[in-house]
Formats: sequence, structure tokens, C-alpha cells
Amino acid sequence: MAAIVVQQKIDRAPMRVARLMLDPRNDPKWIDGAKRVEAPAVDATEIGVRVKRHGAFWGRNFSWVTETVAFESDRKLVLKYVEGPMTGDVTYEIVPDADGSLVTLRSNTSSPMELPGASTFLKRTLQADLKRLKALVERQPK
Repeated sequence: MAAIVVQQKIDRAPMRVARLMLDPRNDPKWIDGAKRVEAPAVDATEIGVRVKRHGAFWGRNFSWVTETVAFESDRKLVLKYVEGPMTGDVTYEIVPDADGSLVTLRSNTSSPMELPGASTFLKRTLQADLKRLKALVERQPK
């Protein structure tokens, strides 16, 4: 599967977006497929830290583990899939944009569950995730 890229403008500073987006304990609040997270006792943005997530996609329950492979404070997080049905990586990027932020989610993943139309479905799912993130972040005071 080719890389899937979605973007969302959020009316808050990158630091505020990052605080919510880059903490895996918040994943179930904005990522539709993530139902439960086993958050590590250490900072999940540290290189080499692994986080286990449990969720569902297309009606199938599964778990997956990501490992932090790159991090730039309040700007970028790259996670590599190391266990579970997906391979590849996902990148979260937050850049200043006028009075807010432009958030980009880039998924370079493949899965044995791939079916015709999977890319289109995943792109819609990721865009919906970013809309939920926007709503959560923008509920916070400026």
C-alpha cells in the first residue's frame, strides 16, 4: 500500500496539539481503532520505547505494538510497527500555521488484512481521526 497522507488545521499552538496527540494514553479519545492502550511507565516519545495498543478494525479485534524511532519535541513523532498485523510506520507531524497548527498524519503501512478499497477506507478513517483530534484540542482554552 502506498503512503496515505491526511492533514488537518487546528486552531491551537503546536505545543497544545502535541500535548494531546503525542501521549498514547489519549489515543482512545481520538483514534477510532484504538480502544485501549498499555502506556509505558516512561515517556513514550523516548527513542526505543514501545507501546501496546488494543483495538478493532473492520470488525476484527487485534493488538499491535509500536516503537518510537524519531521524535522532535512538539513537532514530529515517528512510530514503527513492531508487533501485530501491520508493518511499516506512521508519522505525526505538527507545524505552526498562522495562529494554529497544521497536523499531518502519514501512514506507510501494510497489512495482511488488505482488501480492495482498503487505502480509500484507511484514508477516510485517518481523516476522521484528525477531526476528532481537532475537536478535542480546540475544546481547550487558548
